[in-house]
Amino acid sequence: MPGGWGGVGGAGGAGGTSSRPTHTCALDGCSRPVYVDARTGVRHDYCGRTHAAAAGALRHTGGSERKRGAPDDVIVLDDGSGRRRGAPDDVIVLDDGDGKDDEDAAFQLQLAEVQAESKRQAERDEERRRKEAKARRREEQHLQVAILQTRQVQEQEDFNLALNVGRPPGPWFPDSARRSECGLPGCVQKPLVAHQGFCCADHYDRAVSRGLMAPPSDEVERCFVGPSGDFSCLLLTQKSQKRADIVEQFRKAWRKHGQPRVEHVYEIVPPPQVRERFDRYATSVGNTRRRFHGTSSTCAFGTSLAASPCAAASCCLCSILSSGFLLGKAGTGPNSSVRRLRYGPGIYFSATSGKSNDYAGNSERHLPGAKAGEVRKWRVMLLANVAVGRAFTTQEEELRVPEDIARFPPAGYHSIVAEPGQGLNFDELVVFEEAAAVPENLIVYSL
Repeated sequence: MPGGWGGVGGAGGAGGTSSRPTHTCALDGCSRPVYVDARTGVRHDYCGRTHAAAAGALRHTGGSERKRGAPDDVIVLDDGSGRRRGAPDDVIVLDDGDGKDDEDAAFQLQLAEVQAESKRQAERDEERRRKEAKARRREEQHLQVAILQTRQVQEQEDFNLALNVGRPPGPWFPDSARRSECGLPGCVQKPLVAHQGFCCADHYDRAVSRGLMAPPSDEVERCFVGPSGDFSCLLLTQKSQKRADIVEQFRKAWRKHGQPRVEHVYEIVPPPQVRERFDRYATSVGNTRRRFHGTSSTCAFGTSLAASPCAAASCCLCSILSSGFLLGKAGTGPNSSVRRLRYGPGIYFSATSGKSNDYAGNSERHLPGAKAGEVRKWRVMLLANVAVGRAFTTQEEELRVPEDIARFPPAGYHSIVAEPGQGLNFDELVVFEEAAAVPENLIVYSL
């Protein structure tokens, strides 16, 4: 047969017959069964083409494109044993002798390696995609948190802006201390941004009609706005530390017979221009002190929680709240008919609250007390920051200067301090610049 390598009964070995067992390979030393062609039934003398070639019995007439007898999907490699690795045990594959089986095996190995590397790359790509997806989710979560935080900050800013609509600049409480209840007195509902610190539009309208704004913190009970809209007065609650400090100073500084009872304490937020002019003057002269100032009033603000500051020019209290201390008002107080300006046409203060009480008589209101039939006299008094600067000190009951000079204070001084002695029982401080003082607190007390 073409390309055959010994049929049945063919010669064995390299020259002659062999004593090999029947149906075993004719090559000396090989005990493998001979190859039987499944298509023709021909039994060959050798187990395979390798042993046939070794015995010189292989005749090559041209190679084939594949291994005869091997399945199409079997990769076979020649290991020199006469069989092909990877072939089924019952299949003996013939070698055409053209050298392509090694090339095919190398190709198949390379293909398998490429496929394996492709699989590994696919796994790496999948892992990378999972990591990228996880990173995107994490980034989206961070973005959502940032958006939420930004929204919360914006809402807080909107709330603060709404709360401060119409409110003059001043030493307001920090945002973290904002009031937790509706700004209308008596309502305990939570304030809303949309209603500017009130729980609803109705409460906002009712508060505005009474000259009220939402209090800036829980330490403020009510916030009264002046008719000009550029100043306000904050009614401090009983638990306020500021109130406690002012009450203590007021009581200790009374120094007269009897002990007044403090009813209310307000923190004053003056108009921006009043605050600014004082700050500039105080910075230039220094020596700032807190002093009391008694005054008169024609309205019920302070003594009645139902009243707001008025716009009457004759009301000294509300005039000071809206415009600061004015030299034009000097000598127009309640005792002007019996008391002269002993230290010149200035603005008078005292460290003694009992002394300032002498000038608060025209603010008096008679209101019922806690006891049956009791009537108490309610008055108001201001506590101011005063820039003393360089003070001219005297113990004289009255300071006189030559008429040709007619100057107060004496040259080189910013203010006059009258100390107790001789004809003076209590101290007095007099300044001669409107910018030298600014109202800080309103004290409402009863006798």
